[in-house]
Amino acid sequence: METRSKTSSTTTKSNTEVERGGCLPFSPCTHQPHVSPALDEIPRYLYRVHAPSTAGRTTADQVASRAAVLGRPDAEVDILARPARDAAEMLNCHLRGWARDSDNLMSWSSSLLFVLQYALWRTIKIGPDDPSEIRLYVLDTTSLPPRAFVPDSALLDTFGGVDSWKSRSLAGVRRLRRQTPYNFGEYLCQGALSIEGSTASATLQQIIDHGLFRLCPEMGEPNDRMELAKRVVKLRNHCFDVPRTTTKAEVRTAIALAEGCFGDEWALPMMASFLSLCKRLRNDAVIADAFKANFSEKEMQQHELGALKTFPHDRLPEVEQFARIIQDINSDRSTRAVDSVIATTMKLSSMSLLEKAVVHPLKV
Repeated sequence: METRSKTSSTTTKSNTEVERGGCLPFSPCTHQPHVSPALDEIPRYLYRVHAPSTAGRTTADQVASRAAVLGRPDAEVDILARPARDAAEMLNCHLRGWARDSDNLMSWSSSLLFVLQYALWRTIKIGPDDPSEIRLYVLDTTSLPPRAFVPDSALLDTFGGVDSWKSRSLAGVRRLRRQTPYNFGEYLCQGALSIEGSTASATLQQIIDHGLFRLCPEMGEPNDRMELAKRVVKLRNHCFDVPRTTTKAEVRTAIALAEGCFGDEWALPMMASFLSLCKRLRNDAVIADAFKANFSEKEMQQHELGALKTFPHDRLPEVEQFARIIQDINSDRSTRAVDSVIATTMKLSSMSLLEKAVVHPLKV
């Protein structure tokens, strides 16, 4: 994950800027101490699902909240600059999925496991969406302006006590995130955000056709109760109970999913993401060899694997697995580089000794 720059200044965007899809940053005040440090803990890659029946707008160029799409004047107002009760109301309704025209937030997740399950759930819910019309987006946040995203936990800590008089308050959501397995790595943006050149997408049908259920058969099992949150927790318990040995067939499927659905530019991080749908052995030679065979050193450098910093991922085993795969790939690269230097040094040393032997032959 990448480190983002800190700031505590207060900035608002004009309605014109929101309409053309710039960025409405989160700008904490001094009395909102939970937010500033959280702005430094934004994952490099975030995922989002969009379907015809979802609120707001998501395209290859822009993601816009329901309020921004409707052209509401308050779509240009930072949630951190709103009256606390208004901010708490909007956050509570958004996180609970209660549709409001005033909703100025859009959700992303650091968990591909959750986003895939959410996409699958949308095909069986009441008023289902067609898999060919459900689109999964992956976003590289490092090319976006600072403060474009904030973890939901930071806003929950900021506004969690404001509506405590309600029976279904933010405090209840915060407890779920902090104390139970129901944490799905949620991050929020607000207003309208330009994402042109920073994202790739594929339909759920494409992902299924390229082998999702071969790589993770558990996701293809019937979900007769139409569960989402409980289903994700069950998948985590089953897929991350013990480390699994990676097979070459799994690697081939992960490559097909990454390249076939998201293209060459995104193949490396998406291959690692798909392989992170279950617990893997550390320093797995099959995984290391697959990345070595499919990606050049130049491609590895372009993705700056060594710069992907990690943060604690409590109750997010799939996100932790992604970080470990990236760490192992980078470690393997470093080991190979050292081995290459040693081999070159030994070769040069041997050549030097041979030259000396030719110039000064031993006398018999």
